[in-house]
Amino acid sequence: MDVIRTNEYRPHLHRASAGKPLQRLIIGDYVEAIAYLQQSSETRGDFPDTLRKRDVAENYILHNKKSTSRSR
Repeated sequence: MDVIRTNEYRPHLHRASAGKPLQRLIIGDYVEAIAYLQQSSETRGDFPDTLRKRDVAENYILHNKKSTSRSR
């Protein structure tokens, strides 16, 4: 596949006066890829949820439930 030729400058797609159709095309490709990923995989796209510290949020919620029930 010749990737250089397919990515050449095309005035009818790159000019701002053309309504930026190239940008719409690229964004549309991304949206389609995300939709495909969501339909063909688990909830998080088969990526692990390692950055969140859910135990911190759970402890915060439990602590607030206890303190609000005491103040009533």
